[in-house]
Amino acid sequence: MAFPYSVHKTYVDGETLTASDLNATDVNHVNNNIPESMDDYSIDVTEQRTTSDPDLDGAGNAPTTLAEELEGIRHQLARLSTVLVGGTYWYNLVSTTQLLPPVGSASAPYIAPSTDPDTGPYGIGANDYGISIGGTGAFRIDSSARFTLGNTTGANARLLVKQTSTNDFVSAIALQRSSTADTWGIHQAATGTLTFGFATNASGADANGDFTTLFSILSSGGARLDTGTFNIPDGSVGSPSLTFKDDQDNGAYRIGSDNWGLTAGGNLVVDIGTGTVRIKNTANLHPNSAGSQNFGNATDYWGDISYKTLTDRGCLPWCDDGVELADGTVVSDIEALEKLSKHPTKKTIHGLPMLNYKTFPKKSYRPADKDGKLIPRDKNDEPIEGQDGVEMTMLFGVMIGAFKEMNTRLKTLESK
Repeated sequence: MAFPYSVHKTYVDGETLTASDLNATDVNHVNNNIPESMDDYSIDVTEQRTTSDPDLDGAGNAPTTLAEELEGIRHQLARLSTVLVGGTYWYNLVSTTQLLPPVGSASAPYIAPSTDPDTGPYGIGANDYGISIGGTGAFRIDSSARFTLGNTTGANARLLVKQTSTNDFVSAIALQRSSTADTWGIHQAATGTLTFGFATNASGADANGDFTTLFSILSSGGARLDTGTFNIPDGSVGSPSLTFKDDQDNGAYRIGSDNWGLTAGGNLVVDIGTGTVRIKNTANLHPNSAGSQNFGNATDYWGDISYKTLTDRGCLPWCDDGVELADGTVVSDIEALEKLSKHPTKKTIHGLPMLNYKTFPKKSYRPADKDGKLIPRDKNDEPIEGQDGVEMTMLFGVMIGAFKEMNTRLKTLESK
């Protein structure tokens, strides 16, 4: 053994014992029993590494010597060294400031609860770390800071959620305010379709049948509102709230209560209200199967209408029984036409004298109005804004009656 466990002198038969030899031997015995002077019974490095399992039979083996006690302690330290720092010998446990456990695997993570040995962290590869649940990878992060939820390999996205079910009622991502609150979820319902939905119970995205798809995004392009309404801000004529990616001053916006408009180039083109549709900022309208139309009022009207045919459906009157004038008198068709006169001051857009609309038959004359309300008139009995108008279908009826009346007079003259 190493010092101080050494024999001071080996005596031979017949040798004289000296006081100095005996005293040195006694001192050696004393020193050998001082704790600070005791070693671990290892004569060399190989012996220092010797370990023995103190629990070979599962019930514990009581050491019978100090060497056995030390070897049992070394055995336990060696196991810790292997698990915590990946060491080979018991003294490797204190040779580093890092914990360097073995890599492990999804089914056997290097750290796990004693009652759940297939749940815990493990190494996947260089700079690649995972956590398993029940022996299956549930979470992963790699050297590019990419997070993956679910049993899958790395992805280009910073966060990849691997959907665990194709059930339309099971979401890949769910948001819930509390354990009893309704749940919002995101789910890939089918190939190429991402859905956003809502569940009305605490189980939320895992509900069996109550998960309602509200909105879908399609990989082929576009989106779909599956349930409910789509609300947008009011917007303005120059920045409509519903517009186009490459033409953002064209679209729709809210003008006011029950009133919205269509804009083109930042200008209002169509004004849509309750029971009214107004064409704005345009001089020409080319209708196609337009149906029933209101052609505006004195301050909001079209400057020109282009059409191929004009068909009346129930508006031409029979005027042979007399025509009522603006003053209430009833005259014949010819007399009604004879009452038409030139306006004293106004001219047409072509510069010609304009007819005085107030001299037209009562049913034909339309005083200037705006949104169904008559516009106030000045001292000359002219509207302060806009224009008076004439309903042409009534005038056509009067003209037809006048032709018939003239024809009757001609026949009477010819018979004489």
